[in-house]
Amino acid sequence: MTNNDSDASIGPIHLPEEMVTITPMPSGLTFAYQRAPDGTDLIAVFVEDKRVGTVRSLFTVDGARVLAATVTAMLQQVDTLRAEWRNTGLDS
Repeated sequence: MTNNDSDASIGPIHLPEEMVTITPMPSGLTFAYQRAPDGTDLIAVFVEDKRVGTVRSLFTVDGARVLAATVTAMLQQVDTLRAEWRNTGLDS
């Protein structure tokens, strides 16, 4: 990750140990907390990929909750989503 002035206020999020144990962070994925100049709490997600470098996405706390709920729902429906993907012909 490159460090620039806008990243200076970002610090690591200390997840509860049981969460880290249950869901270890894969290589190339980092979560961080950032406070915007207007005082808004932000969750930063860094994804490091050799093809594109480091990509940072910032979410407000409410936005992060929506993202987490959506991903959770999708994970619970992976088999259905996979079948729909095949049925549309998008996998060919």
